[in-house]
Amino acid sequence: MTPDQGEPTPDLEQQVRLHLLSDGPLYDAACTFVRDQQSNLPANSQLMGLLQAARTWNDLQAFIKHQLERDWGDPRYPDFYRALDRSLKEIVPKYVTMFVPEHLAKKDARREQDRWSGLLAREFIQHLYAQAILQPHLKQPDHDS
Repeated sequence: MTPDQGEPTPDLEQQVRLHLLSDGPLYDAACTFVRDQQSNLPANSQLMGLLQAARTWNDLQAFIKHQLERDWGDPRYPDFYRALDRSLKEIVPKYVTMFVPEHLAKKDARREQDRWSGLLAREFIQHLYAQAILQPHLKQPDHDS
């Protein structure tokens, strides 16, 4: 995790908290998402685009919105992006409050919410990308035993 230019670097406590969330619930959520969306996973090029769009919360939201508005001709892609949008809107708010102080003015609080939403979403998307790329190479359980 590296902040974008102009974005303040999280302090050590925040970095530790973010990494613990990343290695725990965000990783678990990404693995579950990939498993649940196995039949809807987009092509690797789409996954790479998703990973690149996860630089900021606003970029990611715009990317997902654009993908949902496209005429794919294949229902798998819109299904994937709808599920991703739902998952992010469920996962991110659950943890963002751990990072945004309550005493901030409304404008500052919104900026911090967007910043931390982006960092949390980026961690989730990185795990999703890795799992989706690895999924075809993982040994499937032998159901004949």
